[in-house]
Amino acid sequence: MYRKNKIAIILIDFDNFFKITIDKYKPIEFERIFKNIAGEIIRNNNEIEEINIRLYGGWFIKNELNNKASEILKIITNIKVFPYIKKMKRIKGSIDLAFALISLPKFKWKNTMREKKGISNLRINNDKITETCIKNKANCPIKIMKKFTKKKENIVL
Repeated sequence: MYRKNKIAIILIDFDNFFKITIDKYKPIEFERIFKNIAGEIIRNNNEIEEINIRLYGGWFIKNELNNKASEILKIITNIKVFPYIKKMKRIKGSIDLAFALISLPKFKWKNTMREKKGISNLRINNDKITETCIKNKANCPIKIMKKFTKKKENIVL
């Protein structure tokens, strides 16, 4: 008898899903998040037998795995989400960084991290700006620096 596996493949844009930097998360929080994702998939389809969670993002600078990808790999290797046991049912699965399409695993996506040039954009706490700066934006050092950092392509160091 031929039986087709019931597999759910979940693609997650890492930077859009995890809004804060990875060092702010504890490994147990990653585990809880991924268990919640698996639980939601199972609740919506009780015939699922396997769940593959693939995280995509800018994992390579040129041909080298970047530090962020290395940190995430350490975390996802050490958390225990699968097998997921629910109501006497065992669901196998995996959590991986997406380096390639599943259908073309040998074709690795290289140079996927976009590096920003120049100084990082500043965020100003407007509650802390002095009255002088509010009244005279053209001569306010904070506002000048903010304007300067907006146009990274014009910065020459």
